[in-house]
Amino acid sequence: MNIIRENFQKLTKEEQLSVDEQIIPFKGKSIMKQHMPNKPNRWGYKMLVLAGGKTGICYDFILYTGKGESPQYGFCTDIVLDLCETVSRLMNHKIYFDNYFTTIRLQVELK
Repeated sequence: MNIIRENFQKLTKEEQLSVDEQIIPFKGKSIMKQHMPNKPNRWGYKMLVLAGGKTGICYDFILYTGKGESPQYGFCTDIVLDLCETVSRLMNHKIYFDNYFTTIRLQVELK
């Protein structure tokens, strides 16, 4: 998975980017399996994804394995900041995310 992630990070990113969660369907037994009742595939592995806003191409992802040991700013803020590390600051990128990730601290850090 690290090789795949590194190759995704090398892709040229489009101007509008989106951070969201995604479920990889899985119905077997696993301690990492998550249940998200509002998603079309309710059971599976939870991925947090940085994707293109128009094309939907994945540029980076994090496999959710549970809450981190010591979050720096909070779980959701840390996830968005980790996914945006490879986004060039010299370009005029726009990052979109839903209310699950929205915190005041995240707004301050992204500014």
